[in-house]
Formats: sequence, C-alpha cells, structure tokens
Amino acid sequence: MVGILREVYGQHQCDESKIITEAQLDDHGKQINDCFGHPDGSIVDNIEDVDTVVGWLSEFARPHGFAISETQFQVFILNASRRLFSDRFFTSSFRPEFYSKLGMEWVTNNGPGGKLMEKGRPNGHEMEISPLKRALLRTIPELAPELEPVVNAFDPWARDRGEYYSLEWKPRAGAKSDPAFGDTQ
Repeated sequence: MVGILREVYGQHQCDESKIITEAQLDDHGKQINDCFGHPDGSIVDNIEDVDTVVGWLSEFARPHGFAISETQFQVFILNASRRLFSDRFFTSSFRPEFYSKLGMEWVTNNGPGGKLMEKGRPNGHEMEISPLKRALLRTIPELAPELEPVVNAFDPWARDRGEYYSLEWKPRAGAKSDPAFGDTQ
C-alpha cells in the first residue's frame, strides 16, 4: 500500500525552512517542518498531498455492517459529540426566544400537532413517522401515495419487504417496470 501511495503522490527533497504548522511541536520541541524529522534535503514522501479519505480507505478492517473504518468511526463519534455539546443552538440557546414557539414544536415533536404514527405495526409495534418522511410529506404532499408503505425514507421506496427487518425484498407491484430492478420482473 505504501508503494502504491508513493507512486501516486510521489516524493520530494525536503526543506526544513518550510514550516508545516506552528500550532504543534515535534518530539525535539521544534516546529514541524517539511522534513518531518528527517535531515534537511533528504527525500521524503509527499504525505501532505494525500487526501485524508484516501488514508482512511486504505484501512481495510471495518466492523461488520459498517461502511467506514474503525478510525473513521472513532473520529466521527468524537467530533459529533463535541459538536453537539458545544453548539449553543443545542444547549444554552435551545429556547423559544431563538427558535420561536413553532420552531420548538418542529424540533421537539417533528412538527405541530404532536406525534404522527405509521399505519399498522410495521416492525411489530407502533412506530412514529420518521422525521425525513414527515418533512417530505409536508413539503411535497404529492408524494403521499408513494410514501404510504415506506417506513424508512432512506430505504428504496419501491421495496416490498414483507417483514420489516428482512433483507429479502422484491419490487412493489407498481414499481416492477422501473429499470433499476433489471431482471427481477
């Protein structure tokens, strides 16, 4: 993997007069420079040119069922929780003076009029209509017939799953002509 990255991003002769960051010091108490601890003028990898995502994607170990690596997951969890705890609109400013009474209703109850429930028991118990589905119904009411059988708006809408958590599915009757289903007709 290092060889492939080196081939794509290349190497250069380092110059210790080029300071990378003044916010951090290296192990010897000096500012981090273009040589990354190597002697001035030596050949070093162009590691600063590597996109972070490329680095993350080179980590092959992913927890079962995850699309992202363990490192990405850790970074996401740390940053998401810090952002939530430090954003004043989720903490000290989460009040009607900032959001209005109607705005507070939207945030806390997914809209005025209280909770709306899905018809029937799609996954074995009563279930609230998801915020995304409710936003879609509110802003594009013409989607109501298409969204009626949909529980998770992130799922393919033309899916007929039978059991809610089943991974086996077939196209709903009205969606069989959709080219996305290919030979499943």
